[in-house]
Amino acid sequence: MSSTAVVLLMSAVLSSAVDRPDSGMAWDPLAAVAPLLGKWTAEPDPKQPGVTGWTTFERGVGDRIIVRRNHASYPARDGKPASEHDDLMVVFVEDGNLRADYWDSEGHVIRYEVQVPAPNGLVFVSEARGGGR
Repeated sequence: MSSTAVVLLMSAVLSSAVDRPDSGMAWDPLAAVAPLLGKWTAEPDPKQPGVTGWTTFERGVGDRIIVRRNHASYPARDGKPASEHDDLMVVFVEDGNLRADYWDSEGHVIRYEVQVPAPNGLVFVSEARGGGR
């Protein structure tokens, strides 16, 4: 069975102090996500007036996970009612590999393998699912 990957690329400005697995130094996989810690607020987009949102990244469970919370609010527009979207992602290490699980207010659940291809990015890869979900 062939597996198609759905890739979500999150670009991050990562510190050069993050040790890589191929450097011969001790490496904490969660260190690759650490530069994202804090609260991020969406900038207004003139193409989508009134849309607001924020994302937070916080360490949890004794610094063994990173929790990402995301919220977006959409105003009523073009006959559609106002709506909100919330999602939660937990990034964790399992068997030495970086992984993430995602849940949202629309009922989606996605399990990711997280790759760190370079010191300036993260790639979240999931198996493709039928039905465009």
